[in-house]
Amino acid sequence: MSKRFRFVVATMLAMGGLAIFLVHFFSDPERDGDFQIKETDLAAAVQKHAGSELPPPSAPVPIEPSRSVRLAVGGLGLGSDEQNRRVGDLILAELAGAKGLGLVE
Repeated sequence: MSKRFRFVVATMLAMGGLAIFLVHFFSDPERDGDFQIKETDLAAAVQKHAGSELPPPSAPVPIEPSRSVRLAVGGLGLGSDEQNRRVGDLILAELAGAKGLGLVE
């Protein structure tokens, strides 16, 4: 056997062994527990980025009764588009006569 052949075989064995090791290392189910995020980690990250106190939520602003509001009814999260369309049509029919409400298609 020539030196070149031995070198190629040794290189292939080393690469195969490394590949088997990496597959075994990254597919080990016990290793997954090391990367779980804990509640304390989240709290520390929020405090680091947002400061020690979060800003207070802003209060909703009341709308004047004389002002018209435009309403668009979109997808309602039902099983199919047909169900969403039917429920949307029922909502539009119910709100069609409401004063100060402009419906948008």
